[in-house]
Amino acid sequence: MSVKGNHPQAANDGALNRDLWLALDEAALTALCIRQTFRGSGPGGQHRNTTSSGVRMVHQPTGLCGQATQGRSQVDNIRAALMSLRWTIAIEIRLPLNLDSPILLQHRTGDRLTHITRPIAPQLAAIVLDALADTGFVVKDAAANLGVSSSQLAGFITDHPPLLTAANRGRESHQLRPLTAPGRNGSR
Repeated sequence: MSVKGNHPQAANDGALNRDLWLALDEAALTALCIRQTFRGSGPGGQHRNTTSSGVRMVHQPTGLCGQATQGRSQVDNIRAALMSLRWTIAIEIRLPLNLDSPILLQHRTGDRLTHITRPIAPQLAAIVLDALADTGFVVKDAAANLGVSSSQLAGFITDHPPLLTAANRGRESHQLRPLTAPGRNGSR
């Protein structure tokens, strides 16, 4: 198990709880966070800096954070920051591959990943990154370990930008070509 970044608490016991944290509902995950509000910066018109609608959710057990400034509504930005935090947890905390993971078993049919909704995408992404890390970020080998086709796995990766960025960061560290979305030059 490993955790990227300077998060000593996460390195000690955070990885063991990763899948639990990713499965929590919004209220339970929020209870584990410190909410910080701020005024967004940059373009956005006359209403951009009139309220502190920007939100940063700092996950107390790990120190990881997610933030959002897209909307004018603080409530909407809290939801977006929590989703950003889920992706950060999924990307930063690695575990040994668990092929008996309920989320994987529930969403794998034959050699396909199915019924992937937005809320569970970070949970599956964490498992995919575990498989990629275990195989040196070789998609074919990770797909074989997960019991899905290479094209199915590559499609899942390229359909989720945070996952694609993390996978390509790992591939670069292993001197592999980056994955690209369909219709772009590169390796899929």
